[in-house]
Amino acid sequence: MPPEPLGTPVKEAILQNLKSSLEDMTGGTAYYTDVVRVTRYNGGPMDLTEFPAVVMVPLSNDYDEPGTQGTLTIAAHYRVQLSLFLRNRGTGSDQPKHIENFIRDAHKAVLVDRTRNDLAITTFAVNDEVFYPTDDDDPFSAANLIIEVVYRTKWDNLNTTT
Repeated sequence: MPPEPLGTPVKEAILQNLKSSLEDMTGGTAYYTDVVRVTRYNGGPMDLTEFPAVVMVPLSNDYDEPGTQGTLTIAAHYRVQLSLFLRNRGTGSDQPKHIENFIRDAHKAVLVDRTRNDLAITTFAVNDEVFYPTDDDDPFSAANLIIEVVYRTKWDNLNTTT
């Protein structure tokens, strides 16, 4: 029988670290965007009422084939979507600039610590997708920024990095 699990799975610790990094966008002068809310999507409908907001959506975790990292470790590529939401009201024609600045800010906040506090080998942005307002009456602009975190664990303990 396997031993009882101890600690937090590395994937969950990485998500907690990403959330903390994004929350650093609150206040200060290092960012264009002053984020009000960072939350994790847990399925089902969401009712966002605070903006600008970042919604973290775990996408996939791809593992390398056995033997590629040695006999006692597993390497994984963990993708997380950061959905960025801005309110359009009162921004006029500057909305594309605001959403692009928001993407830049989220990218910068995540890459301040590429190793996720020594949980990962590296972190990088994969791509971004912008949804500009199509009408003057559109209440929100949005963008998705896909982040990939490469990490390695023991093959028999996904709670311990190597």
